[in-house]
Amino acid sequence: LFGERIAGKLFVMMMMICFGMVLAALLSLRNCDSQSIEEICSNPAFSKREVLTKERRKANGFGEKPPLLWSIPGSGNTFTRALLEYSSGYYTGTPYNDSSLSQFFPLEHKCDDSVIAIKLHPFILKGRKGFITSAEYLSDVFGMHATNETAAVCPEIGYFDRAVIIIRHPIDSIWAEYQRRLSRGNHTYSLTLDEFSPTRFQTQALFLATQFSHATTLFIQFMGDNNEDNHYLLERFERLTDTYTRYEVLTKVLSYLGVHADSQRVKCAFHLAGKLAIRRKRNMQALEAIALSSSCIPLFKILEKPMKRFGYDDYGSLLKECMTLQVQYKREASSKTSIVTTSPK
Repeated sequence: LFGERIAGKLFVMMMMICFGMVLAALLSLRNCDSQSIEEICSNPAFSKREVLTKERRKANGFGEKPPLLWSIPGSGNTFTRALLEYSSGYYTGTPYNDSSLSQFFPLEHKCDDSVIAIKLHPFILKGRKGFITSAEYLSDVFGMHATNETAAVCPEIGYFDRAVIIIRHPIDSIWAEYQRRLSRGNHTYSLTLDEFSPTRFQTQALFLATQFSHATTLFIQFMGDNNEDNHYLLERFERLTDTYTRYEVLTKVLSYLGVHADSQRVKCAFHLAGKLAIRRKRNMQALEAIALSSSCIPLFKILEKPMKRFGYDDYGSLLKECMTLQVQYKREASSKTSIVTTSPK
């Protein structure tokens, strides 16, 4: 009996030692993988980007003109551009010429066929002032129902005939764009609770929600008129940043652009783009801001239709969560006011 006890204890000890060795090996393997990605992606070949010459464009079958990288402001266009540049090896451009982004995108000022894709937002056109109708926008960008007053947004290209449409959950999109506007174009600024103004946010958030709704209607109008011949590719930004789907989605976008996707280059694109100072950290959550500004019902009322149109089926659950937070914040504010008014002088 004594021998059996000793044998049992030895068995348990050996199992614990084996488990420890396996765990150490797995941790070591994980560190090696992390180091190898860092080392592999530090190769200048993976960060090299080039101008897309007419000869190279023709040789690779890219077509005569680049497609749009089309998204609502706050939907991750900047990060998507970085992914496309590093994974394809070619630059992207835009007619906006944002000086805060030129350090990351050397051809930020280009809106011609020397780039692989061109960033554009709905209803925001250089040279157009004031309110732009859907008809005017579609006319200037795609030449749809063009008139004598139509002016192509990129004269060197003419009208666009294809678009990669990036859509993002409107709650996250609105919150990101609000912070960018508040900071006068800073793409990494993150608002804190101490700086937050409920009144200012409510006014801007309702405006941005309306803008989001109009923009999705514009997307649907374009897709409805161009539902054949590979005129557009629609992808969610969430799938482009999700660990399980991001490689597949980026490869799909590259294929649409006519670029052969190198698997290692695709992996390094995420590694390299993640190092750029073009994404903000969150000090506050979007739903928190909406609840604090008592905007739950009016905001979600505007967003209900576009959310359902593009498959964001969490409308009901988010509205319920928002209302719960809104009631909670009002109670807390009321409690603080009560303490202040009843405190002895």
